[in-house]
Amino acid sequence: MGGVDYLLRCDACSATHELRTGFSLSFTFEQFVCHRCETLVSVPYEQDVVPGPCKACGFQLEPWRGRLWRDAAGTDRLEGPCPACFAILTTEDATELRRWD
Repeated sequence: MGGVDYLLRCDACSATHELRTGFSLSFTFEQFVCHRCETLVSVPYEQDVVPGPCKACGFQLEPWRGRLWRDAAGTDRLEGPCPACFAILTTEDATELRRWD
């Protein structure tokens, strides 16, 4: 169990996005997008449970088209579009990260 909290800053539009990765015994964090708020939303996701609306604005969340993976060295990596401008966000855009257990 455990994961990483990221604060990502898009180089193209300067938007910031908080992202939580990781898992527990009963769920894993999946990344969704609120197109109205133009932000990423990390949702504790269980199999066969559809995520609800954005807690900030009520708009329906959609799956993020990015991906998260662990490289051969065991380092967490991410890559995908910024919800605000669609420029590519990567792990290198993290201005802050915090591991959690």
